[in-house]
Amino acid sequence: MATPLATHLKILLDQFSYTIDCYNSTVITVNGTTHSFKIGQTLADLLEELDLSNQVCAIEVNKKLVPHRERKEYKLQEDDSVEIVSLVGGG
Repeated sequence: MATPLATHLKILLDQFSYTIDCYNSTVITVNGTTHSFKIGQTLADLLEELDLSNQVCAIEVNKKLVPHRERKEYKLQEDDSVEIVSLVGGG
């Protein structure tokens, strides 16, 4: 059984860890939905996280089209608005 001091220390450590995570993340909007995202991550990282890295799609950040060749270098910033449009064939 944990002592009150050990329980209190665990709570403080959990809060400290949460605080660090908050400072290492940012908020962006993807297709109208708010997402928490690690600072310094790229559009390519976002596509990987959303399981879209192998799909053909167009990406706009803050209403500006980002070319495919720039996705690995394009770092997301606080409050970015990202629109991802998947392209599909059909008639």
